[in-house]
Amino acid sequence: MALMFQETSVTIAQVPIGRKKHSAHRVATFDFPAPLSADSAEQLGQSLRSFLRTHRLSARRAVAGVPAKWVVGKPIQIPPTSPKNVTSLLAIQAEQAFSINYDDLVVDYCARISPSEANRVLLVAMQRSRLNEIQTLSKSAGLQLVSVTPTAAATSLFSLTSSRTHCGIYVQNQHCDFVLCGGGLLQDIKHIPARLGEPDAKGLSPDLRRQLLLAGQNHETSDPLEVLLWSDQADSGESLGLLREAVDPGSRVRRGRDALLEVGHVCSEQLEPTYDAAIGLALARNETNLPLIDFLNSRLAVKLETSHRKAIVWSCLLGLVLIGAAGGLYWIYHQDKQAVAVSQQELQANGDAHAAALAMKQKIAQASTWYGDRPAYLDCLRELTLAFPERGDIWVRSLSLEADGSGLVTGDAVDRASVNRLSDELMRSEAFAQIENLHTTSIGGNSRNVTYAIRFQYLK
Repeated sequence: MALMFQETSVTIAQVPIGRKKHSAHRVATFDFPAPLSADSAEQLGQSLRSFLRTHRLSARRAVAGVPAKWVVGKPIQIPPTSPKNVTSLLAIQAEQAFSINYDDLVVDYCARISPSEANRVLLVAMQRSRLNEIQTLSKSAGLQLVSVTPTAAATSLFSLTSSRTHCGIYVQNQHCDFVLCGGGLLQDIKHIPARLGEPDAKGLSPDLRRQLLLAGQNHETSDPLEVLLWSDQADSGESLGLLREAVDPGSRVRRGRDALLEVGHVCSEQLEPTYDAAIGLALARNETNLPLIDFLNSRLAVKLETSHRKAIVWSCLLGLVLIGAAGGLYWIYHQDKQAVAVSQQELQANGDAHAAALAMKQKIAQASTWYGDRPAYLDCLRELTLAFPERGDIWVRSLSLEADGSGLVTGDAVDRASVNRLSDELMRSEAFAQIENLHTTSIGGNSRNVTYAIRFQYLK
């Protein structure tokens, strides 16, 4: 059973898995009588239990799909590393990648790790409190939760027929979930707070158009770019036409239902489009070879827990061994003088290890002085980076920084408002003063982008 969570409802699809065809004849939508929260999760789960019984949805194992609005994706690059070291390396990266406290997040990743070349990794985070609410609701509804994953990512990966670059767009009433896949892996996931078309014009929203243009520019394979449109309502020809106008002429644009019927072999032609994504979510969870994000069984959390458990076990065993060895040496000391001589030799060996440890301590103390003398440029770069927004509507072309702390940053932005927001953020920061927006100039032509130059004084 698939539970596709949205802000005010859960779309449910029960898909019995067959050998050739999968029948999805039991579907329903449960509207929340109250917003999902830590206080209401248990009561909502009890209402959901009655709802499932009324609609004869009898499956007890469930996969939960969450909207892109509830998650944050961060594409990063890491150096070549072995699979056994990737967990600790990504844990360090994850602590620095997200603005929210790392302990309040559940993080999983999607990547193929190579020991010989740089690796592109997508970190995806979800608030731990939100995951706890979903677990409480599922348990109260009498369901065994087996996985929690972003819905748009799961359906898009399941719909892939090759390693071609692929965009999945899940359209709802007032927003879109955008997913980028390539090489059989999830590369990015974003929540776009706008409908497919602008409110007063027949065209794509600027954020969605920008994501499609970036996907086309980063398209590295010879296969055409493929764009899948999923919708809670019937996909009209006008919506498909808008997408075809926004991508390259050679790109392939089609409905998500067509891909679902082609790849999943699903008997669901008579069902409403509302349930297509939930059916795709259920089928994707059944494919064990798909590199799905799973917050419930995060590879980072599970491996770190396992390593900690192993460390505790080995520490206990080592302690028992040391206690037994000490007791044996004490008994041997009183039994035989020859054993005392052997013990003295062992103490000498330990003395050599102690000397080696002192030498290592001295080396570490010498190396630590480097951190005290590091230049202030690094701190200034960090403060500048924190001032830039995460949504990517403004970027840097050049940065100059003098020894006295005066600096100049230039670049491009999607509009003047983005430049003003950056200037305001620098003014609010205690690290900068004398913020001066030298100029903001439109690029011209059909582009809405502008260039900018901002002067500042770093104080620390």
